Amino acid sequence: MKIVIYNFKYLLITFIILCFNSHLAQNKTVIIDELVINDDLYLYKGVAFTGLAFYKAKTGQFIAEVPFENGKMHGKRICYNYRGKVLSKDKFKKGIGKMKIYYSNDHLKNEGVVENGKMHGKRICYNYRGKVLSKDKFKKGIGKMKIYYSNDHLKNEGVVNNGRKEGVWSYYNKNGVIKAEECWGKKGEEILLWEKYFNKLGLLESELIYKNGSLAEERYYNEEGEIFKTNNYIDNK
Repeated sequence: MKIVIYNFKYLLITFIILCFNSHLAQNKTVIIDELVINDDLYLYKGVAFTGLAFYKAKTGQFIAEVPFENGKMHGKRICYNYRGKVLSKDKFKKGIGKMKIYYSNDHLKNEGVVENGKMHGKRICYNYRGKVLSKDKFKKGIGKMKIYYSNDHLKNEGVVNNGRKEGVWSYYNKNGVIKAEECWGKKGEEILLWEKYFNKLGLLESELIYKNGSLAEERYYNEEGEIFKTNNYIDNK
């Protein structure tokens, strides 16, 4: 009888340890770049991630921590400034919540709703002083993205499809004059189709045409907008 009881206790303790280790294995800590989004789920090495993911600034500081459960943001998301001060605490439930990004002066830069890792709904951009610069709408990760200079002038704009560029993107200098354009393939494939470059007056100077991801042709324009030189790389191959 004692042997049976001893064996039962041994099996019970072993079972508890295995469950505890399994729980620890599932609740990992990773950098957000280690996760891959697939079918609205965040995966870690091919498995729906449960644990804590950290965002890092380019300078190396941790600026946000996000809890995940079964591949979706779930729990309290905490944002920090570069000195480690808590800026906000936002709640996510099964992948849905509000995302906030801040300037180095701790002022809100932009905010919007995230649904299963995709922007969905209204996205609001602010300048360093808290003035609203734009209000853009996203639907399941697709919408128009705008980025601004510190003087509130538009820096670049274009459509984003689940984090990838799509269609025509325009780039401007600090005075608002267009300096470049580029066109990307549809459906978020992020295949570059062409590029255009403009002079300080906003007049077209050159154009690059791509085919299957490789440079196919170059065109150069004079001040009257006429082509005066071309380089064809497809015919030369």
